[in-house]
Amino acid sequence: MLFAYSEVLHNSLLPSAAPPGQTSATSGLGLALGSAVSVVLLAFVLWAFALPAKISAPWLPASPLFGLSAATHETDRIVGPLVAIVFALGAAPLLLRGRDAPRGTGGGIGGSLGQLKLTLKSLRSNRPMAIFLVSRMIYTDGLTAILLFTGIYAAGVMRWGAMELTALAIVVSCFLAIGGLLGARLDRFFGPRRAIQIELAIVIIGQLTLIGIAPDRLFYFDYTGSPIWNGPMFTHLPELAFVFVACINAVGICGCYASSRSMLTSLATSETIGSWFGLYALSGTVTIWLGSALISVATSTLGSQQAGFVALVALLATGWAGMLAVREPQTT
Repeated sequence: MLFAYSEVLHNSLLPSAAPPGQTSATSGLGLALGSAVSVVLLAFVLWAFALPAKISAPWLPASPLFGLSAATHETDRIVGPLVAIVFALGAAPLLLRGRDAPRGTGGGIGGSLGQLKLTLKSLRSNRPMAIFLVSRMIYTDGLTAILLFTGIYAAGVMRWGAMELTALAIVVSCFLAIGGLLGARLDRFFGPRRAIQIELAIVIIGQLTLIGIAPDRLFYFDYTGSPIWNGPMFTHLPELAFVFVACINAVGICGCYASSRSMLTSLATSETIGSWFGLYALSGTVTIWLGSALISVATSTLGSQQAGFVALVALLATGWAGMLAVREPQTT
């Protein structure tokens, strides 16, 4: 709950913290830096704690750092304190040096509920905002489900183990950072509405491509080739293709997150930005179960994990179509 509150607050800081005319660039850069930090932290945890407890290699410590024991799960539990340190390091410059937004009026639970009521009522007269929030609610369910289930999908369809999935997570996180930067550039050239549609189209095409990849299938065609290199993992062409497409998906997903924040700032006023970002967060979580439920139903009914991912493509396509009805925001 506190994470959701913090997300609303730092999103609503975006227009006042960003330099004039640089809202989309700041949004994309923020997401890119966050993804980059996650890559560094994940790589450090793997090198310092996870891998030394399982394998021996010249580039790894002989045992987990700080004398931690894998048998008592100390190498797992150390992640909590490490994340807390990263949170503190990230929050300190914001709290000490960050540019604050203008102080709002009212406060407390009663005032917040009253403001929420007024915000919901204003949706009737703010058609672009209403359509955007509904469309974003739908396509975000699909994007979030892709992030959650790609690893599960890879384990089931590609039959990858922990090492392959960990490597996939690191590589995909790198491309999430690239996606944040790409989203900013697309915003600048096409505007946030068209940028969102481009990014969603990238993910839709990527998902349809991913469904056609399996250990014995490459882009829907049977594959019986031999290993193309002698590496420790991803030695067959379908495996490399899966990693490549997953990375392209990551670019589109993070870019879409960045462009969505930029879109809302272009539709809202500075006085109401906090309220709208509160509703923005609500719209992104109230149906977050939908993508997972569709995967479950489609997979169980048709007996195929690929069928589950087709359901996500339908969510993305519906959200893409909804964005057609949102007016192009004014650029500054």
